[in-house]
Amino acid sequence: MEDIPCCQRTLYSYVDKQYLSVINLDLPRKVRYKKRKKKQLDTPVPRYRKNRTYRDLLDFLASSPDSSIVELDVVEGAGGKSGPVLLTLFFRNCSLIRYILPS
Repeated sequence: MEDIPCCQRTLYSYVDKQYLSVINLDLPRKVRYKKRKKKQLDTPVPRYRKNRTYRDLLDFLASSPDSSIVELDVVEGAGGKSGPVLLTLFFRNCSLIRYILPS
């Protein structure tokens, strides 16, 4: 290893890409260890439209007043993600607010 001026990880990458005439059986650590699995994210990535503001919503409502829009909000309790959660639905066309406490 002292003769090659690169780190061990780079050397293993070169072997995987077949830049060298070495195979995985020639590398004792490579054969002995199983490849690690990638962990899944605990929380999903938030999906929302970037660069949208409340002013954009008001402009849309002014241009099409007959559209039916429902606004959803999530209110988390004091315990954070593990505490109680309250969902609020605001129906704009009839000014109705509905609260849902999921079980």
